[in-house]
Amino acid sequence: MNLKGVVLSTSDKRGSRRIKGVRRFRLKYKDVDAFVEKYAANVSKGGIFIISRQPQPKGTVLRFEMLLTDSTRLITGEGRVVWVKEFDPDSPTKPHGMGVKFTKLDAASKTLIDRIVAFKEEKAKASAKPEPEPE
Repeated sequence: MNLKGVVLSTSDKRGSRRIKGVRRFRLKYKDVDAFVEKYAANVSKGGIFIISRQPQPKGTVLRFEMLLTDSTRLITGEGRVVWVKEFDPDSPTKPHGMGVKFTKLDAASKTLIDRIVAFKEEKAKASAKPEPEPE
């Protein structure tokens, strides 16, 4: 191959730090239904809050997998960290981690995200219904 006249750049002009490889987040849920019910508050069409002891800095682009306790893949994709909630020693039980905006999801992950969003909408409708008047 003739590289005469070709300039190879060593600079990376991307404005975001990239994480090589896939970050795997093993969740405490044993099945998909438990994940949908318990983690739904952390998921939207556009992104997810990933609870993590070591959140990545805002702007980081990462590839990730969220796994059940038996290593079944739930959500696989890529995203950009848009906000970080650091660990607060004064409130150690409060969740800490990172808000990740989806940039790429596989088909199965998109289907699961749609299921979670529908679950949240149904739950919101059910809680918004007025109580029937006593007769």
